[in-house]
Amino acid sequence: MDYKMQIDLCLYGNSIPPKEITDMLGVEPDTALLKGERNKERDLPRQNLWSLRSDPNGDSVEKQWYSIIQRLGNKWDQFVDVSKRGDVKITIIVNVDEYIPSIMIPPNMAFAAATLNAYIDIDHYK
Repeated sequence: MDYKMQIDLCLYGNSIPPKEITDMLGVEPDTALLKGERNKERDLPRQNLWSLRSDPNGDSVEKQWYSIIQRLGNKWDQFVDVSKRGDVKITIIVNVDEYIPSIMIPPNMAFAAATLNAYIDIDHYK
């Protein structure tokens, strides 16, 4: 395998503070920042942020997406409700050594993106 793949499911610009989202869903995010809160890796966020990330060493969009859905467990409907209070972005992050692999969006991921009114962003890094 000449690439590694990861998926990030992110709620941003939500009027609900990240801590409340965590409490409502009972799911611990990989990143949760309040608007203006200091993040050592980046600039100050201009909006609230709550995100789940898959394993950074994956090789399949479908497996990575499934791992995120598993983390949400039976909280999917609550996640959909929370998502209506802000924006949602699904980012597929692909780190490549040489060639850029074909990326196919599985139907269940496309359906979820439509349900969440989310963009699917595909980022390739070399």
